[in-house]
Amino acid sequence: MRGFVCLIVSLALVGCGDDSSGADASPDTGGRDSGADSGTGPVVGIEFQELSLPDSVGPITAMAFLPGRPGEVLLTEHGGAVRHVRFGDGDITELGSFEVPDLIQDGDCGLLQAIAAPDYPTSNHVYFGHCNGTYDARITRMTFDGTNHDTVEDTAVETITVPTSEAMSGNHTIGSMGFEDDGTMWVVFGDKTAGGGDGQDTSSPRSSISRIIPEADGGYQPAPGNAFSDGGGAPEIYAWGLRYGWRTARDSMGRFWVGDVGNAAAEEVNLVTEVGQNFGWATCEGDCSPAVADLVDPILAWGHDDGGPYFDEDPDTEPTTRRTVWVGDAYVAGSDDPYEGFFDERIVFGDTCLGWVRGAWADGSGAVVRDEFLAHLAHITSWVQGTDGFFYVSTFGSCDSREVFDPPAVLRVVPRRE
Repeated sequence: MRGFVCLIVSLALVGCGDDSSGADASPDTGGRDSGADSGTGPVVGIEFQELSLPDSVGPITAMAFLPGRPGEVLLTEHGGAVRHVRFGDGDITELGSFEVPDLIQDGDCGLLQAIAAPDYPTSNHVYFGHCNGTYDARITRMTFDGTNHDTVEDTAVETITVPTSEAMSGNHTIGSMGFEDDGTMWVVFGDKTAGGGDGQDTSSPRSSISRIIPEADGGYQPAPGNAFSDGGGAPEIYAWGLRYGWRTARDSMGRFWVGDVGNAAAEEVNLVTEVGQNFGWATCEGDCSPAVADLVDPILAWGHDDGGPYFDEDPDTEPTTRRTVWVGDAYVAGSDDPYEGFFDERIVFGDTCLGWVRGAWADGSGAVVRDEFLAHLAHITSWVQGTDGFFYVSTFGSCDSREVFDPPAVLRVVPRRE
């Protein structure tokens, strides 16, 4: 059992595990096909079409599409820079940039997440998840109208700050955030410790999915309907017992699919189906054996030692002992679905270091009814749906070395036909 702390982002994505496998220090990113929508039959799979990035763009941690501004995207870099770009058919043009203030880059700490508010076309509000200068987990709201690059930093207001539980801890900050239909924000906070942490402490939003209502002048109110709305724990918490939900999706049934990064034993995908569920960290990692009352096992998991059948189903699996789970956005079909229903009842997930990309679904009872290999692409940091209906993916770095890096990339997910 490997007993060191897993750092998710340290200029290169780093999963749990050691480097004892003797893996190539600079593996290729894999899976970058021409993107041609070949064939004339129904959609049977996916391919990746790489877009040409400007040289100014550094390691990308997240992407935020700007509603009402077709093709315009904010690319966040670990060090705090935000690149305002426009996606073209095959290339990306930088329109300007700015910085998120009061941010520290150290280990996992840095600029990790961004999302536009549901009312962005009128409010121009964008939210950023990051570590602040004292290693706390913070969400900062900024007002960006698409042109005010030089003054946007002056608009920054704090929405929520969750203090670290140990001094100078740079790990497990903010994995994901999103909005419900009524404007309620959900946020997945890590355990924020240097030594492992314990998600059974519900006095703080750490190690939880939390739900809040951002206020107009900054700050927030806990959302109604949370686990401890009537007392007994932090009123922001909806579900807890998570180590670090690095990437999370909310599906069409309102359920949360949480890619919970493991410590020494297993990577987990947890399905949050109702308020008040406890997913067991640090009492259990992977399935609890024997089962523990009131603790919910993951619906999908793979070990750090063998990885189960996922290794065999992806012949391009990266040769590394490191692991980092991720989950992509749930697909929302509009009037023109380029995938022709392929992503209906499919949540995409994978392992950043190993490179597999899979699709899964669970029925109304929470039982897995689909879990299949889709493609290979290493070093994924975000998988988000664009305003044009396509999925887009960002990648960077290497899981096998913090000194050797692959170039960052943005790829469009295109349908593959028979």
